[in-house]
Amino acid sequence: MVNRVLPLFFFASFAIVVAGCAATYQPLGLLGGYSDEQITNDTFDVWYQGNGWTKPDELEKHLLRRCAEITLEKGYERFVILNAKERSNASRSATIKMFRGRQSPFNTKVHEPAEYLAKKKTKQPTKKLAKAPTSAAKKTAEPMAKPAPVDAKVAAKTPAPKAKEATNAPTETSSNKASPKKSK
Repeated sequence: MVNRVLPLFFFASFAIVVAGCAATYQPLGLLGGYSDEQITNDTFDVWYQGNGWTKPDELEKHLLRRCAEITLEKGYERFVILNAKERSNASRSATIKMFRGRQSPFNTKVHEPAEYLAKKKTKQPTKKLAKAPTSAAKKTAEPMAKPAPVDAKVAAKTPAPKAKEATNAPTETSSNKASPKKSK
């Protein structure tokens, strides 16, 4: 029994250690993650806590991603970082101010949420487009069909379009035509 449980224990321990190495983007939990607190309608404190294996650039990336998400969730277009702190080797925080429009109310870098929310581009296989027919293929291709000639018998049986019905407006007749006045 011990021989079966011991390898299973080591495998489970190894899986936990490996899972702890990966810095995942998630709400704050045992393995790290983000947290935020609203200060005013357009100001937030945002934290990202990594673990011992989280690289500093990943901490920064996850922190900015969360700032971008909050900005869009609250209906704003852009944000600026008012105050950024490195709390420890595995933790970063920022106070952000969100706004609409292009003009920043502060003299600092304006962040566009799309910069931080863009999905990683994965290389997808490209579809081969159909090649245009070569000159040999063009010669063998059949020409477009011409419209069939109209049969005279069918045309004779088809009723002619009706003329417009007369309106109540007076029509011009020879008796009411205006005669040109003679000049003297």
